[in-house]
Amino acid sequence: MRQIMCNGIYDYAESRNEILRYLGHKGQDIPQSIDEMMQVCWDILSKSAAPSHVYNIFNISFKPDGIYIENTKQILTGVSIRTHLDNCTQIIIFAATLGVQADVLMRQTAVSDITKALILDSCATQLIERYCDEIERTLTNGYNTAAFNKTARFSPGYGDFPISLQPDFINLLNADKKIGLTCTENYMLLPRKSVTAVIGLSKGGKKAAGSSSCGINIGCNSCKNFESCMYSRKKHIAGNLR
Repeated sequence: MRQIMCNGIYDYAESRNEILRYLGHKGQDIPQSIDEMMQVCWDILSKSAAPSHVYNIFNISFKPDGIYIENTKQILTGVSIRTHLDNCTQIIIFAATLGVQADVLMRQTAVSDITKALILDSCATQLIERYCDEIERTLTNGYNTAAFNKTARFSPGYGDFPISLQPDFINLLNADKKIGLTCTENYMLLPRKSVTAVIGLSKGGKKAAGSSSCGINIGCNSCKNFESCMYSRKKHIAGNLR
């Protein structure tokens, strides 16, 4: 099973707008005290979190009942993932987590300061997304060429891609032993700030169907709750333009 090291250190200023989006910001003025607390929470979390991940690359084949991951018993089902991986011959599956200490920090903070705990939670969501962005860039470096294409990452729960695949991905990657990632009976990942995802790879200059140049995460657009979600990037951008 493969692992790589990523930087894991990110500037607060570059993440501020995304943290506000997770907090439900719609363009209203932010009190200086809240802004300062966001900075403090980001700094504390960055010191407490221990980002880690594991990944592997698999060949895939398309059949009427789903996408078969070769040399495994795993089948990917759903219209969303089939559309996303159209033209792909391989996939990268990865799992990433901020580690258990991030969870401990958020639980402890919630006991004494609910506002700070909410900000910490939003910071943690942004931190794991930044980490996944870095993993994605590193793993797919060299695939945006005339000979190769790659899709954006796509996670269980997007569209009709079953969230019940979470334990299967953990098993495929041996993620429980490699990075301490587990899953509840309701398919919630533990530690909470964790992600599993699929990236498609295509060859021969064929455009990967799940490629995106829209500036809004393709996973967000593919989510079945996109129109009703208060955290939608589309709505956040529109709110900040008013």
